[in-house]
Amino acid sequence: MLTSDVENFPGYEEPIPGPELMHDLRSQAESQGAEVLERDVSSLDFSKWPFTVTVKNLGGASREVFAKAVIVCTGAQALWLGADGENALKGRG
Repeated sequence: MLTSDVENFPGYEEPIPGPELMHDLRSQAESQGAEVLERDVSSLDFSKWPFTVTVKNLGGASREVFAKAVIVCTGAQALWLGADGENALKGRG
């Protein structure tokens, strides 16, 4: 989400802002029937199919979700230094 322009993604002739690329990819997946859940995962069981994913609901209670496919997105967290001018350069690569 901090990436200003993505210049090397297949299928895009011109640079595309990172958030716009994420939106396009999600929209395409959903148009093909993918259901996207944005939840914290406490456990995964890939030993049998469909896979079992234990997630926390918005209220904090856990529940099991069964899925034919799972995409694990662990995310990333930048380690900021607190240097002068750092905020002005965020998202610039």
